[in-house]
Amino acid sequence: KNLNNDSIVSLLIKYKPELIFSPGSDWGYSNLGYAILAVVVERISKMKFCDYLSKNIFIPSGMERTFIPASKPVKNWWPKTISEQNILVPHMFDNISSCEVVNIDSVKSYPKYDHYFVGSGNVYSTVYDLEKFDEALRHNKLLNHKSQELAYTPYVLTSGDTAKDMQAPIPSYLGLGWFISINKSYGRILWHKGRSFGSRSIYLRNPDKKQTVTFTDNYDYAACDLKAIACLKIINHQKYRNPLLMSLVQKLGCGIYSKGFSTALTDFKKLKETARQNYYISEEEMIGLVNKLEEDKQMKNAFSVLDLSCELFPLSSAILSSYGNLLIQTNNLSDAIEKYKKAVILFSTNDRERETFLNTVAYQFLIANRCDDAELVLKLNTELYPKSSNALDSYASALDKNKKLELAIVSQEKAVEMAKAQGDPLLSELLDNLGKLKAKKP
Repeated sequence: KNLNNDSIVSLLIKYKPELIFSPGSDWGYSNLGYAILAVVVERISKMKFCDYLSKNIFIPSGMERTFIPASKPVKNWWPKTISEQNILVPHMFDNISSCEVVNIDSVKSYPKYDHYFVGSGNVYSTVYDLEKFDEALRHNKLLNHKSQELAYTPYVLTSGDTAKDMQAPIPSYLGLGWFISINKSYGRILWHKGRSFGSRSIYLRNPDKKQTVTFTDNYDYAACDLKAIACLKIINHQKYRNPLLMSLVQKLGCGIYSKGFSTALTDFKKLKETARQNYYISEEEMIGLVNKLEEDKQMKNAFSVLDLSCELFPLSSAILSSYGNLLIQTNNLSDAIEKYKKAVILFSTNDRERETFLNTVAYQFLIANRCDDAELVLKLNTELYPKSSNALDSYASALDKNKKLELAIVSQEKAVEMAKAQGDPLLSELLDNLGKLKAKKP
């Protein structure tokens, strides 16, 4: 079906999906959330989202080559100053195991015209126009200083923890629409990245030093982010690694599917030893390759890649978590728990952040409707952090979704008792959750 922002709203009203977590208690990046925000802008302003941005952001900033097409096809909405020769066609590997880069415009399997969302994407721009956007923000043309500082402040959850991104290319917190990295060398970096079917971009701003790095690529791969970060280091006179690299993980994936794991591993190690300066090895891509192998039922190869990942990234909580996920899939539950325990220890020295880490893993299982797996992870969380009312609340939620209402009520009652004893500010929310569970009893 052809979907747009209005159809998203109607589908949400029709199906009424449950919240993954209570508002303010956790965070998850949501393209759907940004699409709904665009609808809110349209309803309040009584303008099309593209017209609203043009009037209030693009024109005041002098962004003459930036636009959002109001509908397909894109070509009809190009500014008169842009010709077809100015547009770069997006490219990407079909997946992390493919051996050839494909032109997205020529591949029918990619949804070039089967959806049209605004708010979360579909903005066409240039690095020069994004520089103008930065200048407009810096001179308070679009938002006053007070509003901007609110957006650039790390968000504090109801638990008292600060919303933190676990998979960012640079350690970061979450603000309002911006990721925030606080680095001793650079200062405060405000940034965001994006990707869509063969294109990728990342935008780094240091308002205190008046520095901006904008990087776009019509080839979707993780090194795009590394290039931008290297540029930031260059203008701050710091050491940096050559970012003009190819993906060694992609080479490994291609080799596994075309030659088998043994030969692919030999080639991988040879390139790593003799041509390391030409390649990057991405933790994110290693996990992506594992997921691809799992999807194709190549479990033996998936475990082999995970073993290699552990050698390459021995201190990676994300790799160990991915290992735990695969062990659950193969019913090696005790081994999975051990991997999760190690992942938690490596993730942080802060118990609240460790607890949040396991919650995040479990929520991904819930989204995939893997309720048994979510229950296992959240039960582990209650065992590791028995004094956490939040852990008990999350466990109760998983039990409820897994149709174990009586056990869910018991866990929720423990959460309420714990919150009362500790004077937890979440008490009213936990009591409300308990009431909802009890109301389900026949």
